[in-house]
Amino acid sequence: MPKNTIRYKSGYECQLVKDYIVQVNVKPDEDISFGFITLSRTGELIIKKGYAWDGATFLPDSTTVMRGSVTHDALYQLMREGKLDRERWRNQADIDLKTICMEDRMSPAYAWFIYLGLRWFGKPSTMAHNEPPVIVAPVKLSHTVGVVITSTIGGAILGNLVMGEYWGAAIWWFCRLHFWFFCKRERLLGQGDY
Repeated sequence: MPKNTIRYKSGYECQLVKDYIVQVNVKPDEDISFGFITLSRTGELIIKKGYAWDGATFLPDSTTVMRGSVTHDALYQLMREGKLDRERWRNQADIDLKTICMEDRMSPAYAWFIYLGLRWFGKPSTMAHNEPPVIVAPVKLSHTVGVVITSTIGGAILGNLVMGEYWGAAIWWFCRLHFWFFCKRERLLGQGDY
């Protein structure tokens, strides 16, 4: 049994292979340095090599959106972490994304579409509870997983024997979802024993 675990976040598909420096119109009162991100009072944003992000969220990753998406994701991450005031700077971060995309030859209509989508639906992405969760591996399972597995199989068999195929399948799916939720909860919270 492993003695060490790792803690990681998933959901990232892009990673910078070189530092990226861009001038933005988000200019905090004090310089901010957090992880891979540095933002100066003059609006110089430095995103360091190794920074990972999910690309253009809900859009295809194209050359016209990638610089804007990494800039925007870094600024939103500073907001989620409480380093940058989201009420004051969120709109400007959205405008900077639109501007960078148009600089990179995105059509103005498409850039405006993205901007409006961010204005309508982007606010939750600036809130702390939307930071990707830390996952623990290997999964620490408790003794109740055996009970859940047994009840999943037993529930399906019993359901088939007693109530017929339809109800047996329904019970199996219910038990399976319960098992999935239980394992996800334990993986995220790192609870239980090996």
